[in-house]
Amino acid sequence: MDTEQQRRRALELCDMANKLMSREFPNWQTGTPGPGGRPLRILAFERGDLRIEQKTPLGQGRVPPEVQEQPGNLPDGVNIIWRKRKVLSVEWSRTIEGRVLCYEPGTWESELELWLAPGHGRAH
Repeated sequence: MDTEQQRRRALELCDMANKLMSREFPNWQTGTPGPGGRPLRILAFERGDLRIEQKTPLGQGRVPPEVQEQPGNLPDGVNIIWRKRKVLSVEWSRTIEGRVLCYEPGTWESELELWLAPGHGRAH
């Protein structure tokens, strides 16, 4: 898989994680300091070896461009942790497309796809 294919696959997996997060009732915490000192809402989904963390900014305002230039400082993002190891990290903003910070292909991908399959979800 070349670099562009890996980037597309990472963004596809990020979209899957976001769909799963919108479907589930995740645990969440607020007030975590984020880029530019703005508070973030952190949502977490955890089942077995799979953990998904989704960050979104709280309140209004924008992250200054000089802060956004640094990797890890965009206001929105998803991290996927598999067996206590970060295997995917993607961030984005309203003006910046998905930035892949980390992607390690593996069996966790089929686990994520399984949680999106019909029959999985809140009841399980």
